[in-house]
Amino acid sequence: SNSEASILYYGLTVAMLGLVAGVLYIFIELMSWLYDIHGSSTVFVDQFLAQLVWQLIGGIAIFFWVLRLFRHFLYEFLVSRGNVPIWKYWLLQMPIIGLILWPIMMLVLPKSVSFQRRVDTFEATSDNHSLSNFKLLLVILASVVGIATGLATRDAGAFFAMLLILGAYIWFVYQAIGYYVYICCGLSVLALQLFLGYDIRSQLPFIHIISGIIGAYMMYPVFHTHVFTREYIPSELEPDTPNEDTVQ
Repeated sequence: SNSEASILYYGLTVAMLGLVAGVLYIFIELMSWLYDIHGSSTVFVDQFLAQLVWQLIGGIAIFFWVLRLFRHFLYEFLVSRGNVPIWKYWLLQMPIIGLILWPIMMLVLPKSVSFQRRVDTFEATSDNHSLSNFKLLLVILASVVGIATGLATRDAGAFFAMLLILGAYIWFVYQAIGYYVYICCGLSVLALQLFLGYDIRSQLPFIHIISGIIGAYMMYPVFHTHVFTREYIPSELEPDTPNEDTVQ
């Protein structure tokens, strides 16, 4: 029902925002200690840093678990309403815009449709002309933001790193294997920043890469629908009366 879907949507969104705030706080605290102790080490400091690291790992793991639930719910919800999950899916996953648009979507979207229509909607995602336009728009936006972020760093190495990540992102948009290349490139750049001693607290690329990884995780089933056929349209969900227009 709409009320249950709304509770899930707002509940998962608030949970993710809370987890993001918590993870960022732990990360900033960890970075502050790492950059301020200047190599000094005591038993207390080592134990405290180890505790922060484990809290950070746990927070990130829980966040992506909730994010996976949110992705599955949002995608499956739109498909169950006979709506191709492209533009609405993209807008509803945004924290502020989505919270505003959700009540409107509840009014304009139809009730749950038959299983066959869900399958048709799901299969239409990869062949939809709107998806081609959407991919082109995201590539343009990613190019502008990536190049601007690289230029804002005023560092040649960071600029070329942003270009590398941008190339991997474009690959991901059009090829499923590019998703893993993009994730590996992003995490490698972050690890390199830490290894070289850059103060990530003041680095724009850090925010850009992390938000990009989260966005790629959310958009994966939209760009590469065939990978998620069994997850979003499982055969056991087929109703007893598949020819009915509406499933109550």
